[in-house]
Amino acid sequence: MDITDSSTERIEVGVQLLLEGNSLALDGIVFCWNDPDHYELLVLSYSDNAYLENVRHDEAQEKINRSKVVAQNLAQTSLSFGTMWQKTRRRFQFCFDNQTGSVVLAEEEHGQIIWKKR
Repeated sequence: MDITDSSTERIEVGVQLLLEGNSLALDGIVFCWNDPDHYELLVLSYSDNAYLENVRHDEAQEKINRSKVVAQNLAQTSLSFGTMWQKTRRRFQFCFDNQTGSVVLAEEEHGQIIWKKR
């Protein structure tokens, strides 16, 4: 469910759906569970580039940093998201949408961007 530019009520419905196992999108960032037990939350940001060869390291860093800001803002807006956010393990990933699916290009590990595919 996309909650970009939504009312407080719609945001809460979206967060509730996330807590039930669905994905949530906000300002181009997607939140979804990596596992059925809701142990790890994936925070996915996407490249703006149309071609994979144009993707750069600094874009990955910028997008992951931006995803953290979006998540923190949502945690301040939604009490239920904020509570979950504090207790849940998170993985920040940078993806490329190739129009038939998405592929994880990089993720943050211990504060560093680690490339998975290039």
